[in-house]
Amino acid sequence: MGVDDVMKSGRATDRSTRLGRAQHRAEEVALLVAGEMGVEGFQVFVSASDDPPGSAHTAPEVRLIEVAISTVEHPDPRVLRGTLAHELAHIRLGVPRWQRYVGTFGVLAAALGAAGGLLLGSLFLAIAAAPHTNVLLVHVVCASFGAGAFLPASGLLHRQLLQRLELRCDIEAAHRTGDAWLALEELDPSTELSPSALFFQSTHPSADVRAAAIRLHARYRHCVCGSTDPAEGK
Repeated sequence: MGVDDVMKSGRATDRSTRLGRAQHRAEEVALLVAGEMGVEGFQVFVSASDDPPGSAHTAPEVRLIEVAISTVEHPDPRVLRGTLAHELAHIRLGVPRWQRYVGTFGVLAAALGAAGGLLLGSLFLAIAAAPHTNVLLVHVVCASFGAGAFLPASGLLHRQLLQRLELRCDIEAAHRTGDAWLALEELDPSTELSPSALFFQSTHPSADVRAAAIRLHARYRHCVCGSTDPAEGK
């Protein structure tokens, strides 16, 4: 369910229904966690999707959190608390500047690759071309090859930036709410991915990396971030 679908469907408010009870609990917990996170002016919607526990999505630009009902109903209360803390961190940190230009970067990467391909094509024509070589075809092939080579690189960079953002949200949540996310470690779908799949496909760091960061930064116990965080101690 996308953000537009969530906003159109509205909140479930009837507590006699399963979804209504889940909505009420999610809002209660979210308000408590948001108080620790210093986040205001957001909305939480519970979706009836069959996503696994720990599933949630945030649109920080509209301050909207969508959380799966399986997350709300999980018997370990830390699952909901840890999930909401991470999603609220997305709102607290806002939309990163690079994310606003990632689409433009993809276009520029393709254009740069095509330009590089054209240069290689020109070099080939100058050095090794036969008298009847189809110049236009060589340039088209080289430009297409160059653009195709640069697009995966831009996608990889985008995924790496997303992984860094997710880790920043984990750390921000850990600073203010502790290590509740550790209850989600075994539920993290990245544990089933190979190292290569994690690097080339996942938009989240591995569960081990996330858990280590959270243990280090939980409540500022073992890190020095508090000395540089102006919000700490208020």
